[in-house]
Amino acid sequence: MVSICKIINSLLDPLVSCGPASKEQIHSAQSQLGLLFPPSYIAFLQRYGAAFGNGVGIAGLAPDPMGEQPMWEDVVSSTLMYRSHNALPGDSIYISTDGADHSYFLSCSKTNPDFEGKVIEWGPAHGGGTVYADSFISFVQRQVDR
Repeated sequence: MVSICKIINSLLDPLVSCGPASKEQIHSAQSQLGLLFPPSYIAFLQRYGAAFGNGVGIAGLAPDPMGEQPMWEDVVSSTLMYRSHNALPGDSIYISTDGADHSYFLSCSKTNPDFEGKVIEWGPAHGGGTVYADSFISFVQRQVDR
C-alpha cells in the first residue's frame, strides 16, 4: 500500500482536494454500491476524498455542501445515477469525465478486497465501453499527462 500511496501522492498533490474520507465514509459508500473499491482508489479516498485541477477531476467522497453548489463529484450519487439509466456494468463505479462525451468507470469486485480493476471509457463511439487504463493508478497517470 505504501507504494500505491507514494505514486498517487506524486501525481495528485498539485490538485485541489476536499480532504480525506474516513474509513466509515468509505465503508458506507462500498455498502451502498454493493462493491469493494480497489486498494488504490481507497488510498486516493483516504488522502484526497475527491480532487480536481489542471483539467483533471476525480469523483470521490466529499463533505456535504450544505445547500451550496458542490465542488466535488460524489462517487455514490454519480454511480447510482448512471446505474438508473443502465449506462454501466453493475461492477463499476463512476470516477471521472472528460467534460465532453466520455465518462470513466472503475471496475470493482464484490468479494475480493485486493482486486485492482480496469478503467473503462464510455461514450457515443463506445457502445459497451473500451478499456482506457489497466488500473486506477494508470488512469490517474494518463489524466495528469494529457
